Amino acid sequence: MVMRTIEIKEIKYEVDKERRGGVISRLKELYRDQLDIFTEGDFVGVRGDLHNYKRRSRILWIMSGGKHGKDLPTC
Repeated sequence: MVMRTIEIKEIKYEVDKERRGGVISRLKELYRDQLDIFTEGDFVGVRGDLHNYKRRSRILWIMSGGKHGKDLPTC
């Protein structure tokens, strides 16, 4: 059996302009000392220690507005 490891260095997610401030403030509230939070155009992202899957899942949940893990319409 072969063990493979994937190293995730950053997560970026497209966030609506009206939600962007709230998302950034929530991420800073939770991970100010642990992660680098940045914006690039319409995307909000984080860099840093992302080896913990629960942390990654929570970050995606915050960025997606609670839609992470649900089927989204493609329209």
